[in-house]
Amino acid sequence: MEARWRECVSYVNNNLENAVGAMYVRETFAGESKRMVRDLIEKIREVFVETLDELQWMDEASKEKAREKAMAIKEQIGYPDYILEDHNEKLDLEYANLNFSEHSYFENILENLRAGAQKSLKKLRERVDQDIWIIGAAVVNAFYSPNRNQIVFPAGILQPPFFSKHQPQALNFGGIGMVIGHEITHGFDDNGRNFDKDGNMLDWWSNFSALHFKEQSLCMVHQYGNYTWELAGGQNVSGISTLGENIADNGGVRQAYKAYLKWLEQEGKEPKLPGLNMSHKQLFFLNFAQVWCGSYRPEYASQSIKTDVHSPLKYRVMGSLQNFEAFSEVFHCKKGSAMHPAGTCRVW
Repeated sequence: MEARWRECVSYVNNNLENAVGAMYVRETFAGESKRMVRDLIEKIREVFVETLDELQWMDEASKEKAREKAMAIKEQIGYPDYILEDHNEKLDLEYANLNFSEHSYFENILENLRAGAQKSLKKLRERVDQDIWIIGAAVVNAFYSPNRNQIVFPAGILQPPFFSKHQPQALNFGGIGMVIGHEITHGFDDNGRNFDKDGNMLDWWSNFSALHFKEQSLCMVHQYGNYTWELAGGQNVSGISTLGENIADNGGVRQAYKAYLKWLEQEGKEPKLPGLNMSHKQLFFLNFAQVWCGSYRPEYASQSIKTDVHSPLKYRVMGSLQNFEAFSEVFHCKKGSAMHPAGTCRVW
């Protein structure tokens, strides 16, 4: 069971996200990070568009639609600007209907549920605001919204090991760069592909491209479906339910790496990272793996393998890198070895 303070902090952040977000951003977030991440987004978007020319399974008409959609993706970075305004009437108005008591936790939850229901009912009579943030700033996650064609990177994820203006660009591209590529690719996974550049549900694919997309995807379904997770009692990963995330993981690391190579061509070599005898290309992959480092209890593993749309963390790393020949080149993996298999899968 979580410590009580952690449970309370989590509840407040999930329900009063903009108030907590304002406090978090003022305390920890460097303003320059927004500009740097926006620059990374443009670099990785550019690579995604260029990479379309490599795909033999997609015809030119569908590629052009994909280019248009990729270029139309909107982004939200860090936090909504208004939460940092002085004398913040807009932020105050969000919580004007809440009447909390310092010593009445249960009653405060009921009060929060009441105010939340009122807010939801009010939205039914209002035009949808496409610019409103779907998540608070103090969240370590990132999102793609298919009906907005929008990617979101809260301030909470713009920290080490994902990102820092003080760490080598190899780590930034392998960390938040991979996440950016992941979210962009969600616009073209088995769900996102059903929406057009304006976020409307529309089939913009030719029959040829749609058929071959399914064939390419089936390769990943089989690949990940053959992974067994010892911690979950030897159960197999569901290649079908995790397909969208696996497509995004594979596309994300590929695009981020290519964007990093382009950055190296333009900027020249980076200084060595002290204490590690590794090239910066190796550091890119090291940080990609590092951000997915975690641990599970067996009970959680047995449950999550049935319900989670993500593959277990180690297979998010291994599956993507087994499919990416650049990893084998950088780490000198022999053809036919575990991390350089004879057969690989690729969608984007």
